[in-house]
Amino acid sequence: MDGVLNPTDYGGGAWADPYTFTHLCGSTADGIRCQGGICMINCSSNNELYSFHPAGVNVGFVDGSVHFLKESIDPHIVVSLITRAGGEIVSADQY
Repeated sequence: MDGVLNPTDYGGGAWADPYTFTHLCGSTADGIRCQGGICMINCSSNNELYSFHPAGVNVGFVDGSVHFLKESIDPHIVVSLITRAGGEIVSADQY
């Protein structure tokens, strides 16, 4: 949604806006190319997890806890953490 009534085909990720969405794309390590790269954290601020913390990013989980995800995390683990109905079980030592 564009904030009123018209649907859009892109996200935006505005905080607490029920009509918005965002997606992770994964970029190349140099941050130049998006879509299909294996870098999920701190390579680009365009559709990926990004912070100014060295070596990772703080992420709020649905249970209200905050965890630090390392830049070296396996992309499959990131996907497991953000999918709602995948049924994956991820332990804290994996991120």
